Amino acid sequence: MIVEAEVDDGGTLSYQWYSNTANNNTGGTEISGATSKSYTPPTGTEGITYYYVVVTNTNADAPGLKTAKTTSNAAEVMVSSSLHQGNGSESFDLATSVSLPYMYPTLTIPAGYTSVTNSSSTIPEAAWYNNNFPNLASVTIGNDVKSIGSRAFYNCTKLISVTIENSVKTIESRAFYGCNKLESLTIGNSVTSIGSVAFNGCTSLISVTIPAGVTNFEPDAFNGCTKLIEIAVDADSNKYISDDGIVYNLEKTTLVRYPQGKPAGSFTIPDYVTSIGSYAFYGCTSLTGDIPAGITNIDSYAFYNCTGLTNVNIPAGVASVSSNAFYGCNGLISVNIPVGVTSIGSFAFSGCNKLTEVTIPGVTSIGSSAFSSCSKLESVTIPSVTSIGSSAFASSSLTSVSIPASVTSFEPSAFNSCTKLAEINVDAANNKYSSDDGIMYNIEKTTLIRHPQGKSADSFIIPAGVTSIGSYAFYGCTSLASIPNSVTSIGSYAFYGCTGLTSLTIPDGVTSISSNGFYNCTGLTSVAIPNKRKMTHFTQLQG
Repeated sequence: MIVEAEVDDGGTLSYQWYSNTANNNTGGTEISGATSKSYTPPTGTEGITYYYVVVTNTNADAPGLKTAKTTSNAAEVMVSSSLHQGNGSESFDLATSVSLPYMYPTLTIPAGYTSVTNSSSTIPEAAWYNNNFPNLASVTIGNDVKSIGSRAFYNCTKLISVTIENSVKTIESRAFYGCNKLESLTIGNSVTSIGSVAFNGCTSLISVTIPAGVTNFEPDAFNGCTKLIEIAVDADSNKYISDDGIVYNLEKTTLVRYPQGKPAGSFTIPDYVTSIGSYAFYGCTSLTGDIPAGITNIDSYAFYNCTGLTNVNIPAGVASVSSNAFYGCNGLISVNIPVGVTSIGSFAFSGCNKLTEVTIPGVTSIGSSAFSSCSKLESVTIPSVTSIGSSAFASSSLTSVSIPASVTSFEPSAFNSCTKLAEINVDAANNKYSSDDGIMYNIEKTTLIRHPQGKSADSFIIPAGVTSIGSYAFYGCTSLASIPNSVTSIGSYAFYGCTGLTSLTIPDGVTSISSNGFYNCTGLTSVAIPNKRKMTHFTQLQG
């Protein structure tokens, strides 16, 4: 149990806890030694006991009375036989084994249990489990417990103190996720593994020490810990080391995790570091420095949401920019990608909405959504690319794009929601794709692959030789002419959002209309569909 009290007159607070057999905050028995703001009631005897605390403010400089007192309400604590000692192999299920933490603020896991779980968290869409123990403020996990299960203390939003004693080996993913009042965390020396987002969103946590035995530390374990300024590592660890509160591998060649709440400013990554690990600077919004030339690896989510970054020079030794590496860096104005970089992962620069131009001379693969939502991106140069992923440049401000001869794989959704894009020009030497008047086709021009969304389709006539309208071909093209009789198949999302369509005649030769082919064609008032017996595949028109 914890009491919160404060004064504004410069006085000093002292505490004295009392127990009582009645639900009353007077007439109780003073508890010897219980003189701090927190108190853990004994659990050795079954029954109901009431506890309260008297808080005294002492100010020797105050005029008149030098002390003032206030008394808390009485809190009921029930010690129940349901908290029996385990048999040495049981799992302590917070959801079904105990009602105590739901009602009261303190929980000590009894002896004899080997794991702590919360079965309620396995119930899909059971929103109540997010606050399953709303009053739980202090937890001590005893010496027999070996593992703390996934989501065991998920969103215990009043949990302030956690002590994990020296038997626990595994803290699983999301074990203390969302415990936003957690200030004191003691991790026992026996822990070897700290799972993914185990303490995500513990926004009151300031420092933490990783025990020497930890061999598996997921670097996203403390994501969203916005006040965390120090992650210390026990000096006896043979896998990790910390320097000034920053975690590295033992050799200091990989920067594992920079605490999200530690002011970064123009922090200089040390010269001995060659790899920026996954989530290394995740959410470090104050980071403004550049990446040193000696770096050869930038892992996924490495600089996720580092909104203070304005200019980035990818070092020459880096071969790949991993997925989400610079996601949400919305202060990024320029990025220099050298010829040595051959691939850009999915969402790598997504949401970098101040980027205006990108040149990627050596890149052969651009992953899905790599530059999506770069709303000010007006120019992109991709001379060596062979593969362009789905939504790669979606929601950008591109007006024109050139597809080089090297491209052999092109996802037609790559330029979705590029409302200013007026032309897609394919190099004449390309062996798989072609273009005509800024519209993209296959090399034989039998499939219309993509009509740019910013190009007016009012007077456009689909060429008579086209037999297939590809997926996303006219996505978002608000105006559109008729479909010629040569067409036999219409791909998914082919006419998605073509709000200018008012009437539609499906040609007799069409045998297949894929899913969402005319989805959200809100202006469509009449449709003429040929004998469905001729169709091998037909999905409902939606408008």
